[in-house]
Amino acid sequence: MKSLFLVTLLIAGAYSQTCFTEFCCEALQNPNPQTGAGFLQFRASCLNGGLNCVDNSGCQLCFNPAGSGPNEGNRPICDRFLPPPPNPRCFNETCCEALQNPNQATGNGFLQFNPTCLNGGLNCVDNSGCELCFNPSGSGPNLGNRPVCTRFITPQPCLGAICPNVVPGGCVRYVTGFDVTGVTNLVTLGVADGVLNVCDCIEACVLSFQTCDAFIWKFTDNSGFKTCTLYSNFNLPPAVTLGFANNSTGFGVLGQNPQAGGLVPRCTINGNSNVPFDPTCVSGGLWALDTGALIC
Repeated sequence: MKSLFLVTLLIAGAYSQTCFTEFCCEALQNPNPQTGAGFLQFRASCLNGGLNCVDNSGCQLCFNPAGSGPNEGNRPICDRFLPPPPNPRCFNETCCEALQNPNQATGNGFLQFNPTCLNGGLNCVDNSGCELCFNPSGSGPNLGNRPVCTRFITPQPCLGAICPNVVPGGCVRYVTGFDVTGVTNLVTLGVADGVLNVCDCIEACVLSFQTCDAFIWKFTDNSGFKTCTLYSNFNLPPAVTLGFANNSTGFGVLGQNPQAGGLVPRCTINGNSNVPFDPTCVSGGLWALDTGALIC
């Protein structure tokens, strides 16, 4: 006990500065690697003194368990010598949110549970079950082009029926501001084709019901006029990719092959991805039922 008191007294007496970093405390330590004693680590609480603290220096006496001991004074094991924690595995949203280190200002650093991440993959944190995601309320940029966190996606409100002059009862299965269409049977129509508004676009899909069940009325260039594009399929979910083989039939002009899935993209003011979004575009589906009726 007497030797322990002398060692502590000598260390305390050697201090003439206050530390605010780990590097500072390690520079002042006088370790004995053989016994594991004499190591220091930074502890903010030690700026006010306390158990195992060296005066008010900000440094705490700690023990290196690689030494033979004994651990005189029962010092805490230095953080840098502790074994790394096991990789956590999450099976729900609450677990992933508890592990995240978000930056509210930029929107980066958020996590969400994605069961596919139990096997790793794009945007996954190892095999933890957690996926890096982006909070669009942040200023960005979205580093790594992460998916928007599901909990921050605002559901679209119910919209009123449009174009009752084209389809009896009008169309209600549509969204504004987003492009839900796919890639097959791509047909683009514009002012020169007499398509002047969204109802003209829907009517073009009705007239082509053999190959059209999805439409989008949006800006695609800087002309100031929206265009109408017809398709026979929709946007795929993020974990699905489809390829169209040469022996497939009836798919017409392809906008993309293979068709990669993803979150439904927002429309923009000219079709490019690095410009402001356009909330006025309209996209949706139209189906010809075997009763002879059309719904959209």
